[in-house]
Amino acid sequence: MRKNYPSDISREQFEKIRFQLETFRKQTRPRTVDLYDVFCGILYVLRLSIKQGSDRNITQSTI
Repeated sequence: MRKNYPSDISREQFEKIRFQLETFRKQTRPRTVDLYDVFCGILYVLRLSIKQGSDRNITQSTI
């Protein structure tokens, strides 16, 4: 079981967009990881990079 993060969306919210994500899939091997976990990981990285970017802007503006 994986740890939950504030950037995660609920499974119910994910089910609303699962179809769109799966339609972009090309002919590849079957997945070995849950698409929900991958999507939440992407959200985590985006949230972290946005936070770090805003921290840098605050630091640069105070100099």
